[in-house]
Amino acid sequence: MTQRQIAGQVGMSQHGVQRVLDTQTKNLDQVSSSGNEAVPTPPVVPHVARNSGNNEWYTPAEYIVSARRVLGEIDLDPASSEEANRVIGASRYYDKDSDGLRQPWAGRVWMNPPYSQPEINQFCERLRDSWRSGAITAAIVLVNNATETAWFRTLIECASVVVFPSGRVRFWQPGGEVGAPLQGQAVLYFGPDCGAFLREFASFGPACLVFRPDGNI
Repeated sequence: MTQRQIAGQVGMSQHGVQRVLDTQTKNLDQVSSSGNEAVPTPPVVPHVARNSGNNEWYTPAEYIVSARRVLGEIDLDPASSEEANRVIGASRYYDKDSDGLRQPWAGRVWMNPPYSQPEINQFCERLRDSWRSGAITAAIVLVNNATETAWFRTLIECASVVVFPSGRVRFWQPGGEVGAPLQGQAVLYFGPDCGAFLREFASFGPACLVFRPDGNI
């Protein structure tokens, strides 16, 4: 697609599209020069590889700041905890005791789902169904970039845009440890304002519009 066509699809000016492309080129240059393999100085704990079952990992604040700029407010985090919500600031959240899968989902949603099975399948399916029904008006989801899995396909089949962060997201825990995943992540957007999402999240890594098999976005 030309820049003009992309701008028309996502509701941005051609200048805005060029700014996103310039940002991503800069990110790729930085990754290339750094090698993107350096181990961070703080203590690092391996995270979420092979579905270890450890679900207590918390989203870095910079992703939440960008998510709130896109969504306006976060009405619901369906897979959270009291500690996590101090950063996320959702109007309503469900933890493992209240069991988000048994509760209503609506409004603007942030989701960093549990990574173990079968929970990740169930949370992704619930988000897809709530989005399709109209109960969810917009959502941003942070997951592993496990593109070969059924749950990732569940999300991507109805997402509008996906960003692949350049480098592994450094999750945190209440004890102060930093979790370094053994694979990369993806941030998926469901909603009407693709331009706002691109302006905020393209700085984290390459962004891709999602094309359907029928040729639609």
